[in-house]
Amino acid sequence: MPSDMNAIMSARHLVDTMANIATANGQALVLMDGNPVLRVRKHFAIRVAIALLDPIHPYPLRVFPDLNNAQRFQQLIETARQAGVDFIRMRYIEKPHLLATLDLPSGSRWIPHTTAICDGAAQDMQVSFSKNTKWRRLQKEHGTLSFLNGKDADARTVLLEKMLIWKKYWLRENGAAGTGFRDPVHLQALRRLVDADTGILRLHALMSGETPVAIEACLSSKDELFNLITSYDPVFEKYGPGTLLSKFSIAHAAHEGYARVDFLPPVSNHKLRFAKRKVPLAELQIPLTIKGRSAIAAAQLRSSFLREGDSDN
Repeated sequence: MPSDMNAIMSARHLVDTMANIATANGQALVLMDGNPVLRVRKHFAIRVAIALLDPIHPYPLRVFPDLNNAQRFQQLIETARQAGVDFIRMRYIEKPHLLATLDLPSGSRWIPHTTAICDGAAQDMQVSFSKNTKWRRLQKEHGTLSFLNGKDADARTVLLEKMLIWKKYWLRENGAAGTGFRDPVHLQALRRLVDADTGILRLHALMSGETPVAIEACLSSKDELFNLITSYDPVFEKYGPGTLLSKFSIAHAAHEGYARVDFLPPVSNHKLRFAKRKVPLAELQIPLTIKGRSAIAAAQLRSSFLREGDSDN
């Protein structure tokens, strides 16, 4: 498992990666105490500041722990305001009840989320396949199933691109938003992390012979494994491949010594089946101008028509 120092270096590498990619895409960076904390992009005439590691890192405030108090949050807001930002978006915020104690600008909005976590001793994280009907049926009809921990550089690239294609297809077919998959900085950061092969981004696959059935991308941080994306070949949809891969992934995490697997929002039935507990989270939207408040209102209207793409489809 990575040491605390390796975890800190991993976080720093994520910051540097996102900063480099944002700069290459002509996106402004908002600095605080010399650290890039927000990337600013334009949606028409509106300047949106997104937490630099969002959505690559699920909990951006962990990377900048000093922001976990009202004074630092106010400094973040003022820094963004001076940079001409119209509104700030950050997700996911842990301990969302603390948001009520912050002096946030009028019109600020937080959206509740829930994550499912499988944690405990390694033996408690093990799962059984023997009684799973879909597992037996898939093996009978398509051959022996196996778990692939993508380590080869070429294989990792192929797995990532397949996963993104399947995910985009699922989002389109289900009328889901999946905003991260329309963000070039997000996609380029994923590809950069795969190419760099730092061990931060882990790619796992459920294989039928040499054929990938389902693929997931996970973020490794200290003793936690975060499930960022899971998708599958639609040909195998009737077998519940995402669920089967999650079973493998939990067993693999236990074997590797992780203390917990965080499935991340949105919560689905199969995540709850594996979870030992649910944890409340929040996405925070902070308007700084009239245009920012209008953008948040438009986002609320849009969300009533599109639901966020399930990360385990």
